[in-house]
Amino acid sequence: MDHYIPITRKYRPQKFSSVLGQEAVIQVLINSLSKDRVGYAYLFSGIRGTGKTTLARIFAKALNCHSPTPEGEPCNNCPSCLEITSGSSLDVIEIDGASNRGIDDIRQITESAAYAPSSGRFKIYIIDEVHMLTKEAFNALLKTLEEPPATVKFFFATTEPQKVPPTILSRCQRFPLKPLQSEQITQKLAQICDAYGVPVEEEALPLISHLSSGSVRDAESLLEKMLLFTDTTLTKQNIIDVLGIPSQEDFTAFDKALNENDLTFPFRFSEKLQSQGKEPKPFITGLTEHLRLALRANLNTPKKDYYIRALDYLIEALSSQTISYIHLEVLLLKLLRQQKRLQPETLVDRLEQLEKNLRTAPQQEIAPPPKPAPAPAPKAPTPQKVKAPQPIVEIPQPMVEASLPFAETPMPKAEAPPAPKPTPPPKTETTQQAGANYDTLLRFAGVELNGSVNKEFKE
Repeated sequence: MDHYIPITRKYRPQKFSSVLGQEAVIQVLINSLSKDRVGYAYLFSGIRGTGKTTLARIFAKALNCHSPTPEGEPCNNCPSCLEITSGSSLDVIEIDGASNRGIDDIRQITESAAYAPSSGRFKIYIIDEVHMLTKEAFNALLKTLEEPPATVKFFFATTEPQKVPPTILSRCQRFPLKPLQSEQITQKLAQICDAYGVPVEEEALPLISHLSSGSVRDAESLLEKMLLFTDTTLTKQNIIDVLGIPSQEDFTAFDKALNENDLTFPFRFSEKLQSQGKEPKPFITGLTEHLRLALRANLNTPKKDYYIRALDYLIEALSSQTISYIHLEVLLLKLLRQQKRLQPETLVDRLEQLEKNLRTAPQQEIAPPPKPAPAPAPKAPTPQKVKAPQPIVEIPQPMVEASLPFAETPMPKAEAPPAPKPTPPPKTETTQQAGANYDTLLRFAGVELNGSVNKEFKE
């Protein structure tokens, strides 16, 4: 039985023209070869599966190739190229920075760098995941990296260039590698399927390319799994079943539950995933992409507030290490209930619109209230005339003298009550002054409302 070679190794590029999506970087490397202006140290950075280590190996082969092509490509037939391809070259040493990260490992490199190459022009050190080296190891590498022997080159590869000390970065030529486009990965997968003689459905390979997130190696690993699943036509449904990814029907069901405010959907959908043996995280990842596309389509509508809030919940959930089915149910309940809540941003927008309407209202004076009519002065009572006393006929009585009655005195004149003082008319207020006072109240109300609602959402 022959030794099996995985697709990721079998179809690894062996020349510059086979590397996908890095045309600018390749052009710089070829020009440095043709003009004989090769630097001492190179740093290749980017996400996984974009060709960092592959480019370093091809560049090393081109430097030590005995008969390179006029285009600057390695011949891949000379002993040096064959040894580098098989990993048995004594002049190209590959080091894993994660497992050889100490100062003693770097000291061995600096000591061996003083020796001349065995058969090629240069002795080349390729350090993968260089950001894993310790601070002491980086410091031990500084002097050799800045003034190495003329026959020594350093090629570094890392997925996290921000963790490399600036003193190392300043001594390297940096080449950031970009993620590959889905169309480029699909074309590469189609070539592999043709080589294996496997018919493929039209929508299958684009789905694998989308799931790889710009990494060729991830796409090739997924394709290898699918080729082992079926010997017949590779379909989109095969990929959904094997990889456990959600289908478009799942997202359509979520949209329907969102429109109908169906709070039973999270529990029914969680049970469905459990019965199918699917993990919740792929669905959350797919739902994030689904709502992102919905947000782009509703940027100028009031729905954008909901989609932004929902994406915040989903991204926070994806940052968790493990997501259980209970987490999925609670997350979907939050997303469904969130639509019925009035967002703080909406309340603030309404207050601002109300303020704007008050400022732009036409100025009209408020009519003063009608003056009260003065109360009529009470009439003074007319004095009553006192009748003159009638003469009394004296009847002689013996030894009795009648006493005369006292005359009635006239009543004094009643004084009129003082007239009430007229009240001054109230000062008129314009609409602008009233609006200014109301504007101040609205500002305080908006600040208090925004703070209280934000506090509620955080809790």
